Order: sequence, then structure tokens, then C-alpha cells
Amino acid sequence: MTCARYRVPTGFAGVVVSARAIFLVIGAGTLVGLAWPGSETAPSATLSNGDDPAAYARATDKALDTVLKRQPNGHFYVDALVNGRVVHFLVDTGASTVALTEEDATRVGFKFSDDEYEVVGRGAAGELLGKQISIRHVAIGQKEAWDMRGVILDNSEVSLLGQNVLGQIGSVQIANDRMILR
Repeated sequence: MTCARYRVPTGFAGVVVSARAIFLVIGAGTLVGLAWPGSETAPSATLSNGDDPAAYARATDKALDTVLKRQPNGHFYVDALVNGRVVHFLVDTGASTVALTEEDATRVGFKFSDDEYEVVGRGAAGELLGKQISIRHVAIGQKEAWDMRGVILDNSEVSLLGQNVLGQIGSVQIANDRMILR
């Protein structure tokens, strides 16, 4: 087959020429994308807990995404400000509210006593005892959540960041051992 003055290869030779043309177009597109103004990778700031150097959050300047790395135990952790104080959270997409340990609740400034505890939920091990609280503000990098309910859990080992915060700060995506808060 001929086209104007050029002969178009057919059969295996045509496939090879077509594949080369496709790779050439993809390569050219990649180079144009990299050279396009404003397409450079945004610088990042790393936030980490001094007690746990493996846990980190990174907020990019462009999208203000917070990227959390999956830890060896399979969970995602983040340091957040609760009413202005740092709290180390396990991000729990299955929890409906923020749940603070007694230690974290005390550090944040909540007053409570054991005789105020009541059933606040049900877990795999049965009833959960705690105290209902109102949390004014939670901040994760540039993301903020305001005026939400939470609980102080009796005998909890880690504070949980639940859906009432995640829903206010945007979307949550999990892929390739990363959780992205947008």
C-alpha cells in the first residue's frame, strides 16, 4: 500500500513502526509535561512525632494534601492539634467520632473523673465506657475541623481520629501504603 509518495509498512514491520510512533508520542508528551510552566513538583514540609520517627505527615504547598505512610502494624497515624495541643492519633475510618485516651484528654485540658463514665459505644470486646465531650478545634496541617463531639475512652491505648473530623477536612484516599487527606 502506498500513501502519496511514502510506502506504509504492513504486517510485523507495520506493528513495529506503529509501536515506535506510539512511544515517540508518549515520550514527547512527557517532555512537554515536564517542561510546562508550573508543573514542577511542589516542595513538601514534613511533620513528625519525635517519639515515633516512622510516623509522618507531609503537606504539599500546591494541593495541601496530607500524606500518611502506612506503618508496619498496618495502621495510619497522624499528629494533630486538638484545641491547640498535639495529640498522636490512629486514623480510624471506621470510627464515627474522635476518641481520646485519658492521658491525651488531660493534656488537652478536659476535666473528668471515672464516676462520669457511661456506655458510649460498643466494640468487639463489648461495651465501651467513656465520657462525651465537645471538641472545639482539630487541625491537621492546613486542614481544620470545628465544633464536633468526641469521647474520652476508659482504658484506651491510643486516641482515634474518626469520621467527624475526616468528613470536615475533605476526602480520604488509600493507595500504595499511603493515606491521602485532601
